[in-house]
Parts: sequence; structure tokens; C-alpha cells
Amino acid sequence: MAGLLNIQMGNEPEPTQQDIEVEERKQQAINDALGSTLNRRFNVWKDAKREIEEEWLKDLRAFNGIYESNIRIGTEQSDVYVAITLVKCIAAYSRIVDLLFQSNDKHWSIDATPSPDLENGNIIKDPVTGQMIKLTAEQLSELAKMQVELMSDEMEDQLIEAHYDRKAKSAIMESCVIGSGALKGVTTGVAVKQSWKQSDDDWDIQNEERPAPQMEQVSVFDLYQDPYADSVDDCIGMYQRHVLNRNQLRELKRDERFNAEVINDLLINTGQTGTHVEEHHEIERKSIAGLNNTTATESHRYDVLEYWGTVSGMELIGAGVDVDDESKDYNANVWVCGSRTLLAQINPAKKQRLPYQIFHYQRVIHQFWGISPARMMRDSQETLNASVRSLLDNMAISSAPQVEVNTNLLAAGEDPNDFKPWKVWKRDSGDPSVPMMRFYQPNSNVQPISSLIEMFRRFADEETALPSYTHGQQISGMNKTASGMSMLMGAANTSIKGIVKNIDDYMIRPLLESLYDWNMQWSDKHEIKGDMKVDARGATTLVAKEIQSQRLTQFAQMTANPIDVNYVNRPALLRSIAESMDINAKEIIKDDEEIQREQAIQQQASIEGGGSGSLPPENIEGMAASNPAPQ
Repeated sequence: MAGLLNIQMGNEPEPTQQDIEVEERKQQAINDALGSTLNRRFNVWKDAKREIEEEWLKDLRAFNGIYESNIRIGTEQSDVYVAITLVKCIAAYSRIVDLLFQSNDKHWSIDATPSPDLENGNIIKDPVTGQMIKLTAEQLSELAKMQVELMSDEMEDQLIEAHYDRKAKSAIMESCVIGSGALKGVTTGVAVKQSWKQSDDDWDIQNEERPAPQMEQVSVFDLYQDPYADSVDDCIGMYQRHVLNRNQLRELKRDERFNAEVINDLLINTGQTGTHVEEHHEIERKSIAGLNNTTATESHRYDVLEYWGTVSGMELIGAGVDVDDESKDYNANVWVCGSRTLLAQINPAKKQRLPYQIFHYQRVIHQFWGISPARMMRDSQETLNASVRSLLDNMAISSAPQVEVNTNLLAAGEDPNDFKPWKVWKRDSGDPSVPMMRFYQPNSNVQPISSLIEMFRRFADEETALPSYTHGQQISGMNKTASGMSMLMGAANTSIKGIVKNIDDYMIRPLLESLYDWNMQWSDKHEIKGDMKVDARGATTLVAKEIQSQRLTQFAQMTANPIDVNYVNRPALLRSIAESMDINAKEIIKDDEEIQREQAIQQQASIEGGGSGSLPPENIEGMAASNPAPQ
């Protein structure tokens, strides 16, 4: 019986090609279960975000001076758009960028913690001898100071190489227009350095690849957050939507973490059409930008979703990821195209957090996204436009009289539409006391409508906390003098300080903390590593510095009189004002020695004018030494 069983088992037929394909499809379904799950979740989160996207589109239209489709304007009516929203948004952006990026001082700092922790207390390994040595408190302080300086220099170089300034400014601009901006980072990528090197008989470009921190500006239109969260820290996950062309999708294969087989399958089976389907906000943004809309089949692109967030261990195992416990949830990074999984990995960063810094122009309580000047003044902008259109229509209709013509009294051949100076009208008959034509002058309502326009312009100032005088408009009274203008600008700085504080807390600090963490985990420069703390100081330092400049200027004006001049060190005051304005005081303000020398020369000239003769040079030096600069 056993022999028969063995014979039967040995004669089992070989699997057919169909059996192999069925088994492969089963295995593919298991591997792509994670992709299908994340794709379904994305569609739910996308639908939940539709309402806020509509608000952003309204803000974009207001910024670009485009009317909403529900505003009906007749063919004979004015369609002018007075884009006050554009002015306010640009004024806010310019003010913030000027505070953060136009100063010689950095808007961030990194310092040692009050009690720096070393791996073994105060014992370190000597880099020369390799022996373990114990540091004194003073040596520990010096070591921490050196590490801070090296880390600060390294991070500054990395920010420059990553074009941080340009990307941060783009994110700030988006927040000023639609209320929120976003940066992504810091993630691990590969930096490619190209250089010319000589080969045997020619010069050629050689690429040198090395790990480097990566950061990018991401449009908030391409981010889809957990709809139940009101902050990034509260999110279980977040999607970033990429629209890639065929070459960009193919380039993903250069990263060995991506599944090259799945990418090849997508490129082959989708032909040239791709998988991209334009979202509603994409179509509308193209229309706002003046671009022609295209159908999804013409884009030849692929919708690729990059997910960061919570994934169950069981789902990761199905995608081929090794995990310690299938019952646990892990912070993971997964790339999906349709229902296909391109990459699945546990978040490689030791600090398991989402790599997105989302900040607000103005935060709204219990809401994930912020609001911008465009939203704050939306009603005022719409009312102001309606008033201006009404004003222009009224001026047009009241610019000339309306004419009534009795055609029964006109001679044959007279054209009642032919009006010109010294026109002679011929009458056939009729009562001579009855006029052939009468004129009616429509009333002009310019004054009341102008008052309405001015009222809503002031409302826009109040709603946005961006008074017109902060972007150049002259108003009677206070800003005719420097001290009055200083008072106005100081008051306007209060709201800007709050906005800069939002950027400090939600963009700059978390981004730089993640850059510091990246260096601590991935950098091979061990001398820069230590126990440190990153701080963003845009609001606390830069705004305070500008206010200090205004106060110094005001003090200089108050003391510019014969009574106070003898009690004020004028050169020192001017130097302080120059430094507060980031002006090199040494280049434009004379030092004490030069002032003393000029005073001595003036005294000599005064003596010569009195007929006492000139003084020898050594006397001039002596006078300069005995006559200090004015205090």
C-alpha cells in the first residue's frame, strides 16, 4: 500500500503555465493587499478634503483677480476687478520674508543643553590615542561648545545645498495666499555631485553619489491628511500625491528599495496613457493659470501615492517587510500606484514622526488648515468689487444725457441716431410748442458709492491686520512724521510677530530638529555629534530687533535739539541704529580717532583765521588727544 502511494505521488503532473500564472496572481494579490488598502483609504481622505480645496480655489481666484462663476455680470456692465487681495497677500509675504531672510543674522540657532549628556557621562574616547579619558566640567563645557559650532556649520551648509531659502519662501508664499504652507523633510536621499575629471586622453563628467538630507516644498493641494486630526502630531498618517511621467516613474528603479518588477509591469501594461486622472482642483488651477485643460488620457502620467504613517505588522508582512511582531502597528513609508505596492518599509528614522512640516498663516482653532488674508477679507473684496462696478456703471450712464426723440415730428430722411455738434434737425409738422426731442440727465451717485468703497477698504485693513500704510499708502496725520510712522509700524508688527511665531513653531523648528536628528543618526562626522537643542528665533529676535531699530530712531529724533545734544553720545547712538538695521557701522560712521582728528583740524583753522598762525602737526596730535570726541 505504501509502495502504491509512493508511485501515485511520484506520477503527479507537472504544473501547467496556467497553474503558474494563477499562483503568481494569488501571490501578487497578497503582496498588493497593502497597496489596495492604502488606495481605498486615500480615496476616503481625498473626499473629506474636497471642501477645503474649494475654499483654497476661491482664495487663488481672488489673488489672481478672477471672479467666481456665480457672479453674473451683464455684457454692458463693467467687469473690473480691484485686486486688493493681491496687494495684501504680497505685502504679508514681503514683510515675513524681509524679517526672516533679509537679515545678516540667522533665524535659527543650535545650542548645547544646560547639562549635556555624553554616552558614558563625562568619559570620552580620545580620537588620537583611542584611550578613554575623563573630562573636567570645564573641558566638558569646551567640548560641548566645539560640537555646537561644528554642528551649526554643518547644518548651515546642508541647508544651502538643499536650497532651503528658496523652498521655504515658496511655502511661505502659498501660506500667504491660501492659508497653509508645507515643507517635507528631512528624509534620506542621494546627492549627486558632478565634476570634470581627466581620463586617459580626454575629460569627462563623473558622478559621485553620497547620502544627503533631502527637503522639498510640497503644495498643500498634494497633501491628504487624516481627516479626524486637527494637527500633524495627531495624524495617523498622511499622503503625498505625485504625478510622474514615464521617465520619472522609471527613475524610481534606481533606488533599490523600489520594486523594479512592479514598475516595469506598470510601464508595459498601461501603454502610453498612464494612470493619471486629473483631480478637480488640478483642472481649476490650470484654468486660473490660463492653461488649457487636457483629458486624463493625454497626460501620459502616473498617479503615485507616497504614504507615511501607521501600518499594521500583518499588512507589512504581506508586502514582504520583516517585522518583529505582526500584531503591532508600525510607522511606515509606502509608495503605491493604483493598487500596486512600489515600496514598503518601516520608517528608517529613529524618531518615528511624519516628515511634513505644515504651518499656517493664521491658525484656526479645531481646524487642521489655516486661513490667509484672502479668506479674512473675502467679503470685503467682493463688496468692494461690486461697489466699484456700480460706481463705473453709474459714471458711465450719468456721463451724458438720455435723449427722447419724437420721430413723428422728424422730416423724412432724418436719422434720430445721428448726433453731432451744430446738427440741424428738420421738422415736418406738429404743434410748435411740443419739442421734437427732450434730454434727461441721470443722477450721479459717485459720492455715496465712493464712501462705501472707502469703508470696505478700511474693513479689509482691519480684517487682515495689514494696514494700507504698511505697503505704501499715505494717510493724513500720523505717517507724515518719522515718529508717527514709527508708532504705526510698531503697532502693525504685533500681528506679523504672531504669524512669524507660527512659522517658527510649525516649520522652522521641526525642520531643523529633523535635520539635527538626521546628522545624529546618519552623518559620519562624529566630531559634530552631541547633546544639543535647536531653536527658531524669528519672532523673538528679528521682530524685536526691528522694533528696537524704530525705538532708537525715535530716540535720536527726540534728542536732536540743543538742550539734549550735550548729554547724548551721538556717534554711539548712530552706530546702534546702523547695527539694528544690519548696516555696517564701521564703513559709514567715523570712528572716535577720525572725529578727534577732524576737530583738531577745525580748531587749527579757527586759530589761523584769528591770525595766530598755523600749528605744527605734533600740536594737532596733541589737541586731538586732549579733546575727546563729543559725548
